[in-house]
This record gives sequence, C-alpha cells and structure tokens, in this order.
Amino acid sequence: MRNLAVLPLMLLAACSSPLEQCVDSAARQFANLQEAARIAEGNIARGYAVERRVVPRSRVQFCAGTAFGDRFRGSLSTCNQVRYRTIETPVPIDLAAEERKLASTRGRLAIAREQRDQQISACYQQFQG
Repeated sequence: MRNLAVLPLMLLAACSSPLEQCVDSAARQFANLQEAARIAEGNIARGYAVERRVVPRSRVQFCAGTAFGDRFRGSLSTCNQVRYRTIETPVPIDLAAEERKLASTRGRLAIAREQRDQQISACYQQFQG
C-alpha cells in the first residue's frame, strides 16, 4: 500500500524544479531515519513488530458495458475484478535489540539533521546563486 502512495509523489517530482529536487534529495535520508525511529517506537510500545503484506483478491462480478464492439452494447457479462488488501501479522521482536536500534537511530538523527541542513543550504546557493 505504501508503494502505491509513492507513485503520485514520483509523478510530482518529475514536474519539480531542480531546486526542489535538490532539497527533496537532501531531506530524504533524514526523513527515512525519522520513519525508522517512529517504527521502532511503535514496536517497543506494542511489544511486537507488524509485518504488512499487500495481497490480491480476485472476485467475479457482473459488468455492464460494451462487449465485442457495438454489436452487444449495454450487454451484461461477467468480469474478474482484482482488489488489493493489506494483511498485518504480528512478529515477535527482541525488545532489548529494538531499544538499542532506536537509540542508535536517534543518535544518527542529530547528525543527519545537520547534514540535511548543510545540503539544503548548498542547494539554495547552487540554484539561486
């Protein structure tokens, strides 16, 4: 499901200016670390991780419309419709290891924030020079 949400962002990125692309690229690592910290915090609070999988589910239903050109306009036929759903499965974790991972991620966040800010400043100097 998360992959489907990325598609519109990728399309928008194709329309963005070089400055916007530079700033987005600079902020990506920091955002990824923030997301990792958020996931680890949730895992610790729950006491387990959650694995998410998107699975297809086919369903046959009746469809109205044009079948075989104009000859059967407005006909009723069957069609296969595929829908996707997300299945969440609890996964056991080592709480101590998860807490160490969270502490490490938080430590890297400070460094990543500073790098992000420097890279964004460089983007503005390069493209607004």
